[in-house]
Amino acid sequence: MELLFFAPEEYYDLMLYQHQYQIIAKDEGLDSILVGIAENGQVFSLDTQESRENYAVYLASSPEIFRKEIELFQEFCGNRPQNETEEELKQFADKFRQRILQLDKNAFSDPENYWSVIAEELECGVI
Repeated sequence: MELLFFAPEEYYDLMLYQHQYQIIAKDEGLDSILVGIAENGQVFSLDTQESRENYAVYLASSPEIFRKEIELFQEFCGNRPQNETEEELKQFADKFRQRILQLDKNAFSDPENYWSVIAEELECGVI
């Protein structure tokens, strides 16, 4: 997901499956993928073409935490070792998980949460 964040004056409200979100970003490649802040302040990736059961994926407990998570992810990607072994990839991903959990205790509460998938991809060497 390559995000394009909007300027605050470009934020807009969206009602999706009886839930209100303030839209703050979109995927540069897919117009149906948005980032929205729910009424409770949590941040979600929203797929406007998905079913009611699968349209929202948890990103963070707040916009500020999401910003910190993105910065941490960029830091980790910039410091990833080259030609790593499976064990090194696992350790790298585990360290990432620990650091994300310091920011948001709910980041890995579901295997489908955004950071759960990202950590799995780090561990497999996909990212």
